[in-house]
Amino acid sequence: MGRLRMISPGTISGDLTTTGDATVSGDLILDDGGSIKEAGGVAALTLDGSANITKLGQGSPSSSDVLTWDGAKWAPAAPGGGGVAADDHNVACLALLWS
Repeated sequence: MGRLRMISPGTISGDLTTTGDATVSGDLILDDGGSIKEAGGVAALTLDGSANITKLGQGSPSSSDVLTWDGAKWAPAAPGGGGVAADDHNVACLALLWS
């Protein structure tokens, strides 16, 4: 298989398919929002026109949900109670508030 190389800025109309990796040395631009999809067409990450993440995986976040590790993947969920000891280094914590 050959290599497609754009020397200067331009536009490719229609679909671009590769059977290998796609490497981008600049930005990957989703014009006015869009999705990054897996091969079957299911959106893995969806952004709106303001670059806000509106969907991550197959979860459908509700207002005030946080990004939570469910043991297999990151997914939106209601914030849980409880706490973690300040010296517990075995816990990874990432809390993103869905708006």
